[in-house]
Amino acid sequence: AAKRPFILLDANILFSSRIRELFFLYCAVADTTPFWSVKIVEEWKENYKGHFSGKKDEKDILKHLDSAYSRMKKDYPKSEIKLTKKEIEAIEFNQDLDDRHVIAAAKKYKVDFVITNDKDLKGKTIYGIKFISAKKFFEMKEHAVYLEEAIKSHVSILKSPKVTVEEYKKYLEKNLLD
Repeated sequence: AAKRPFILLDANILFSSRIRELFFLYCAVADTTPFWSVKIVEEWKENYKGHFSGKKDEKDILKHLDSAYSRMKKDYPKSEIKLTKKEIEAIEFNQDLDDRHVIAAAKKYKVDFVITNDKDLKGKTIYGIKFISAKKFFEMKEHAVYLEEAIKSHVSILKSPKVTVEEYKKYLEKNLLD
């Protein structure tokens, strides 16, 4: 059997609950492990709170984030990467110093892919690690069969709104950034 890729999910991938859930279902079907760092989670939570501030009740926002994060840690208890300041600062990446923590996490766990929509990272190979968009990742032939199963699984558990596999695929075409 082919080696399953280890993937690190960046904050911008965790942001959308549907995309985040799709990746976790993909990992379950593909028998692989997703990773993230404490700093990535902090960034995701801050961006999410900022995006929905004034649009949703603060308590609902925090409840959603806490619930999603608790489930991530329960389902993948060994996936959270803790980094020291020294590990982050040792990364040489001058384009955006704020991205060094993502690179450091990927390097520490020797992941195969970092799934990101960050313009400074995607499309690059850094320390031998490919930084690609969710769309590019799922377009790779070796991931297609697992994606199909993950979509079917996700469609079966979605309650609001209820969607078909075809509607879900149209959603992905529209929302997976290149």
